[in-house]
Amino acid sequence: MTQAIGNRLYKVNRKINCSVIRFKYKLWDRYMSDNNSGMGVVEVILIILVLVGLVIIFKSKLTTIVNKIFNSITTKVNNV
Repeated sequence: MTQAIGNRLYKVNRKINCSVIRFKYKLWDRYMSDNNSGMGVVEVILIILVLVGLVIIFKSKLTTIVNKIFNSITTKVNNV
């Protein structure tokens, strides 16, 4: 008798837990679908910050590469 009551309580508790989990998932899904308007802006700002950081770190190397490219362009234009 006690075993049957325990099994029944286990099944009821399991159903309640599953219902609570489903309810929490629905709330989370509704929150995320309604609240994602600013994500694009944050991503763009992070990308810009990373690019600016890379430019600051590799500034000297980038300037030498750009100078070499422009020098080769000007010499080729002068040859034509």
